[in-house]
Amino acid sequence: MRETSRLIGLFIVLIILVLSAACGGAPEESPTEESPTEEVPVGEATSPPDEEPDPTETGDSVPEDPAEIGLLTIGPNGEEATASSEVSLTEEEIAQIQEGNYTAALLWHTSAAFTEAVSQGAHDAFAEMGIEVVAETNAEFDTAQQANDVETAMALNPDIIISLVIDPVSGAEAFRPAVEQGVQLVFLSNVPEGYVHGEDYVGIVTDDLVGMGTAAAEILGDAMGGEGQVGYIFHDASYYVTNQRDQSFKAWIEARYPGIEIVAEEGLADPAAAEELASAMLTRNPEITGIYAPWATPADGVLAALRAAGRDDVSVVTLDLDTNVALDMVEGGNMAGIVADLAYELGRTMAVEGAYGLLGKEAPAFTVVPAIKVTNENLVEAWNESLAQDPPAQVMEALGEAPAEPTTEPEAEPDAESEAQPFFDSPIDFDFAAAETDPYGNPAVAASEVSLTDEEIAQIQEGNYSSAHLWAGAGEWYNAIDAGATDRAAELGIEVLARTDAEFDPATQANDVGTVLALDPDIILTLIVDPVSGAQAFQAAVDQGVVLALADNGAEGYQPGDEYVSIVTGNHFGMGEAAAELMSEALGGSGEVGMIFHDADFFVTNNRDNAFRAAIEQFHSGITIVDARGFTEEPATFEVASAMLQTHPEIDGIYVAWDVAAEGVVEALRAAGRDDVRVVTHDLGVNNALDMIEGGNVYGTVADLPYDEGKALMTLAGYGLLGKEAPPFVTVGFITVTRDNIAEAWQQSLGRELPPELSEALNDQ
Repeated sequence: MRETSRLIGLFIVLIILVLSAACGGAPEESPTEESPTEEVPVGEATSPPDEEPDPTETGDSVPEDPAEIGLLTIGPNGEEATASSEVSLTEEEIAQIQEGNYTAALLWHTSAAFTEAVSQGAHDAFAEMGIEVVAETNAEFDTAQQANDVETAMALNPDIIISLVIDPVSGAEAFRPAVEQGVQLVFLSNVPEGYVHGEDYVGIVTDDLVGMGTAAAEILGDAMGGEGQVGYIFHDASYYVTNQRDQSFKAWIEARYPGIEIVAEEGLADPAAAEELASAMLTRNPEITGIYAPWATPADGVLAALRAAGRDDVSVVTLDLDTNVALDMVEGGNMAGIVADLAYELGRTMAVEGAYGLLGKEAPAFTVVPAIKVTNENLVEAWNESLAQDPPAQVMEALGEAPAEPTTEPEAEPDAESEAQPFFDSPIDFDFAAAETDPYGNPAVAASEVSLTDEEIAQIQEGNYSSAHLWAGAGEWYNAIDAGATDRAAELGIEVLARTDAEFDPATQANDVGTVLALDPDIILTLIVDPVSGAQAFQAAVDQGVVLALADNGAEGYQPGDEYVSIVTGNHFGMGEAAAELMSEALGGSGEVGMIFHDADFFVTNNRDNAFRAAIEQFHSGITIVDARGFTEEPATFEVASAMLQTHPEIDGIYVAWDVAAEGVVEALRAAGRDDVRVVTHDLGVNNALDMIEGGNVYGTVADLPYDEGKALMTLAGYGLLGKEAPPFVTVGFITVTRDNIAEAWQQSLGRELPPELSEALNDQ
């Protein structure tokens, strides 16, 4: 709901494009690494696509092994690849490790299903070896945050650190304290600049990159029957992971399938440009019947272009497991197949190599895990093998392996005498004046009423207090709330010791609590992932007398003034009402609207969604809600919106619970060619803002003020330090955002200037 990665410097921009929701060199929403069933490698990591080995030089026969034409996966510094199957410990070595009472820290670059699977593989391997995981962090692709994570972890004296280095240059300095302290370092895909294998770090683990590319070539070649014209979209950046994957695809198509011709080649730097690039490619080359996309996110754009062009005859192949591309494949769309890496195996291998370091046993300099070809026939098994979990519910439902559970009330029968029939049987009973309360019934107090006197501030400044910030997730919203809290802490002379991201995982958050309590903070600011398990997770902080200030959510059984100071959140009833006003404005006061609401028991989104519905019914009689459908996972909104459009082709507007969920709705509208439908949502996100600026489907959004929320949280923590009674429930304001005020709104909501891409788009209008 609140996720937008921060791009730090040119190198990090490239890495984020490659690894964005997933690994860095190994992936999930960006170039992930995956290897073929045969673990074979690729040549030069940075050679341009047109410098691939010439298959004709090998003779007229069709090669059976990529190595025959010089395709070999190599490391970032030319290292030879070793298969992960060769990385193991004997029973005696495991017993020796178990007796050592060793600890480990997992310092990740981002959060995603891929990272979770890598982490799970590492956790399971460490558990088998009796190694305790004392810290797990997410740097949100921020080099400064990663440096801070290293410092935080080092305070816990881990024996092993496994990590993906965001920037090899700055990472060399960030991880230097760990090297000097003798910590065993194992890296995913990247290595800090100047580090020497066997001295500064144990090993690098990534995918069999050639294996991934050649497997993709075989999927597409077989889907096309070995004949036809192909469009080749490669990652236009100097990054050995994606370069080797892309180049091996091209070389293997040319060597293995003489009846297939690559007639169009396009470099891709920005995944958001994939749809436009694919559309242009199809226009110039209408005979194309196959397209290679370098990873799942740009593959989404390619699929959208094909749908818009009505080209159901074009087969697509890509790398990395992703809900949208998997759904297209399952439902008989353009997606011929996917190549997936073994993320769980990456984590296991990294953990074992960490143990190599403890034993003084030399590990391979560069280790690769195999990849698997994924089709409808093996999707469930492959998903489990790669990510150690079943596919998302909507994919399982599409496969017919899980019953689709209704998320809404049955739709009312159409009224033949009226243009639109209200979806809901009866109006919602709603009193806006008395609505805003916390989950426990405490009335709201405006954040403007929360303050400290000069004397109280001076008293806090003299106390040398410290704080830790334990957030539920990552992205623009969390960046902003943390920035507000940090700025207020600086004013109060409070040192911020640590920031963590639980990736919306209660177990991770419980681990985060243990990690930061070792630093002995006086304050913890947090958004609790799960009120039930969170009550147990934070009890140790309560018992230690730490001042807790909570954002958005409470903990079951906790009482304000006892276990925590206060809950701070946005005015979500007001936001829902404002969204209804925006929708009415967008539709000129009349029309048919669909609701895509958050189908979960969370008072924040429930309040927004209910207030939108109530305000439409009470104050905007010209607008009728003709459909309402729930979702639990953001990627599902593409399918939800597509189904809604088929059921109600006359729909004029769609309300969506938050910004990231709205992205799937916008994609569905584009695929259906419905530029006449207006979208209204909540929160600020770059993609929706771009659509809004460029006159697309998004008419406007209602944004809360997370920067102000962070400031209020820290101020209320000051109340706790002073023993001053605080209001149990505090709300900050919100702002209605359209293209006319987006720059000012971004600053007011998130506490920073408009991102460059939005400024440029605004200036171009």
